[in-house]
Amino acid sequence: MMCQTVLIENKGPNTARSLCWLRLGDGKCALSDTQQCKAMRPRWPKAWYCEGAALSLLKDYKGAANAFLEPQNSGFPVLNNHISSTLILLSEYHNKL
Repeated sequence: MMCQTVLIENKGPNTARSLCWLRLGDGKCALSDTQQCKAMRPRWPKAWYCEGAALSLLKDYKGAANAFLEPQNSGFPVLNNHISSTLILLSEYHNKL
C-alpha cells in the first residue's frame, strides 16, 4: 500500500486518511500521513492525536506520550481538553491489555 497525504481543496491535509490507516492497523502509513499533516498545520488537534495513536500502535509508547503532551507543553490551550481526554482513553485501553 502507498502512504500519501491527501489535500482537500488546498485547505490542508486530510487526517481522515491517517485515521483509516490506524483502523487498518498500519501504523507506519498512519504515522507518515499524520507527520505530514502536522508539518502543514501544527496546531491541528487531529494531527497531534493521530501521531500519538500511530506511535501507540507501533508500540512506541514513550513517543506516543510525547506526541500527546507536546501541544500542552507548547502552550496550545485549545488542545488541552483533547489531550486530557485522549490520555485518559489511552490509559484505560492499555490497562485492559
